[in-house]
Amino acid sequence: TTVTATVTTSSPATTATCSFTVTVKDNEPPTVTCPTPENPYSNDPGKCFASLTFEVEAEDNCGVGSMVYKVASNTISFPYEFPVGSTTVLATVTDIHGNTKTCSFTVVVEDSEAPTVTCPTPDNPYTGECYAELTFEVEDASDNCDIASTTFFVEDEEIEFPYNFPGGITTVVVVVT
Repeated sequence: TTVTATVTTSSPATTATCSFTVTVKDNEPPTVTCPTPENPYSNDPGKCFASLTFEVEAEDNCGVGSMVYKVASNTISFPYEFPVGSTTVLATVTDIHGNTKTCSFTVVVEDSEAPTVTCPTPDNPYTGECYAELTFEVEDASDNCDIASTTFFVEDEEIEFPYNFPGGITTVVVVVT
């Protein structure tokens, strides 16, 4: 800002003028408070994420210019689909004069939805001398995130197919993870 000063004398009337520049620099960054997520959050039904919204509180002596939220190097907006697992958000607040302040917070989403499975329907009875060598597959297995494994058990022992089923009734337990 340029200031001009003028001095005038009364007798005889003379005037003198000078000017000078005053520069005020804002070097104070904004104050920033990141939210504290109430971890863990459950996934949205049928999805492998939770759609959530968070807001950083920011103030500045001259005014907040912008707020940017990033996950890794990607700029995000809210609501954001936080994937199952742990996600860190970096918030950067910039005031109207370019001063910045950052904070970060971590959101944890748990997959609280069990997979579904349809077991095979054996064509009982099977014939054989003392056993029948058979192979079965689940008819349908699905999950909102992904299926990590399908495991078959007879009693407490994990089995693989083809399996030699002994004469009589054998119950197979299918575990989809």
